[in-house]
Amino acid sequence: FKGKTNLLQTLFRYAGQEKKLKILNIGAGTGDDITEIARFGFIYAVDIDAKTLDLIPENLVAEKKIGDICNLPYADEFFDIVVACDVLEHIKDDSRAVGELQRVLKKGGLVIFTVPAMNFLFGPHDRALGHFRRHTKKSAALLFKHEFQKIRLGYWMFLLFLPAAFKRLLSQQSKKSEVDTTPLPKFLNEFLYYILLFENWLIKIGLGFP
Repeated sequence: FKGKTNLLQTLFRYAGQEKKLKILNIGAGTGDDITEIARFGFIYAVDIDAKTLDLIPENLVAEKKIGDICNLPYADEFFDIVVACDVLEHIKDDSRAVGELQRVLKKGGLVIFTVPAMNFLFGPHDRALGHFRRHTKKSAALLFKHEFQKIRLGYWMFLLFLPAAFKRLLSQQSKKSEVDTTPLPKFLNEFLYYILLFENWLIKIGLGFP
């Protein structure tokens, strides 16, 4: 999670140097990443769960609203940036959701999104989280191509892909749908975190990963 928050900061560079942007954060969760991205502008947090929104400190956001990504409670062309991290895989009609992202975004605006990758890794973890799918770069591009003129896509966690994939494939042997929350020793967790920071830096300087 810390590594992904750092990745978000890297991706925000595409927004340019303008400050005080209006930023929609969909599926904001408990707001762990809001502190880091709030320096780019005013955060509007949307989630379908009122209890989750209650966990986000009032001073971190301009507004909190209960809302559905397929029917966002905002006017057309309201936001400079829309952030949807690990949200679209939960939506059955994801093409409708992408249309809503485009509707509330100003012309020339930026959408930053992440989705889980590789359909062959779909398993108990995904089912427990309510995922409908995983994506490839090709399927993600097809999802966005009708609404957006410029699309940049890439894979993340490339340097950790083999051990992560091996762990996911092992879990597919289980018939139970359960979230994988196996804790790691602190030293190992920190080591893996720094690997992700290094990968984020490589992405920042323009290196893409297969």
